[in-house]
Amino acid sequence: MISEEAKKVIEVLEEGKRRKQQKRSVGDPKLAFIESIYDERRVVNQMGENRPVPDKLSVSREFADGVLGEWLRYTGEERKDGKVIMFVHGGGFNTGSSVSRRHLAAKLVLSTHMDSFSVDYRLCPEYKFPAHLDDCVTAYLWLLKKGYAPENIYFFGESAGANLVLATGLYLKDHYFPAPNSICAFSPSAELGVGMESRITRTNRDPMIGEYLSDEEIEKKWEMFRNNERSAIVLYCTMEESKNPYVSPVYGNYEGFPRLMLNVGTEEILYDDSIAVAEKAEKAGVDVTLRIWEGLFHVFPLFDIPEAIDAIDEITKFYNNN
Repeated sequence: MISEEAKKVIEVLEEGKRRKQQKRSVGDPKLAFIESIYDERRVVNQMGENRPVPDKLSVSREFADGVLGEWLRYTGEERKDGKVIMFVHGGGFNTGSSVSRRHLAAKLVLSTHMDSFSVDYRLCPEYKFPAHLDDCVTAYLWLLKKGYAPENIYFFGESAGANLVLATGLYLKDHYFPAPNSICAFSPSAELGVGMESRITRTNRDPMIGEYLSDEEIEKKWEMFRNNERSAIVLYCTMEESKNPYVSPVYGNYEGFPRLMLNVGTEEILYDDSIAVAEKAEKAGVDVTLRIWEGLFHVFPLFDIPEAIDAIDEITKFYNNN
C-alpha cells in the first residue's frame, strides 16, 4: 500500500499528464512535441531555482573539460572526503538539468555524505546521439583527472539519465577505462527502438510519462509494435542507432560490468526495461540489486513522499555495501 502523500502526487501528475496530452493533440504532433520541450525546460528549471539549498550543502558550477556541471558539496562533519556521485539527470534526452534535479541530488548527498557532480549534458533537439553519451564519458574522465579514484566514484542516473549511466558504464568497459565503484539506474529507458511491451501495457497506469490511450489506440500501438515500428517521437536517435548498446543498453554485453542497482515502480511504462537489463546483467555474472517498488510510478524520489526517503536510504546502503 502506497502512502497518502504518494496518492496525492499521483492525482496531480495524472491531471498534468492529461493537460500536456491535450496541448500536443492540436496541429502537427512533432512540432507540438518540440514546443513542449522548451516549455518544460523553462518550468522545471524555475522550479529547481526556487527551491532553497538545504543546510550542510554548498552549490557551485564548473566545466568538466568543456562539459558544464554543478557541484553539490557536503559540508557536515560526517563528510566522506575523496568520494563523489556522478549524477546524470533525466528528461527524455530533451529536457532536465542539474538545476531542475538539484533537489534529488541533494537528497543523495545528504544521505550519503558524499559530494555530487551533476552533468549538464547536451540535449535534443539541438544535439543527438552520441553527444549525450560523449558528455557523460568526458565528465567521468575529468573526475579521474581531478584525482578521484575509480573505486570512489558512484554513478546515479534517473530515466534518460539512467540510460546514460548504463551506456557510460558499457562504453568505459568496452574501451578499457577503469570502472566506477557502482552504478545506480533509477527507472531507466533501456530500449529506444520500438520499446518494450510495458510501454503499451502500462501506458494508462503510469501518471508520470506516456499517454492515456483508448482501446483502439492501444491496439494501434500493438500493431506498430508487431511491425517493428516506432509509435513515439524519438529525437535522440534513429531506428538504426537504437540497436547500438550505447543507445539501448538492453543490448549491451555486461560481462565485467560494475555492481549495479536498478530501481523501478510497478506502474511504469519502462518497467520491462529494468527487468530485461537486470536479467541480462545477472546472466553475465554482475552483482545486481533489482528493487521493484509496488504501486509506484516513474522516478518517484523526485517528490517529497515517504517512499522517496526509503528509496534514498536503500541507494545509500547499496553504495556503502562495497
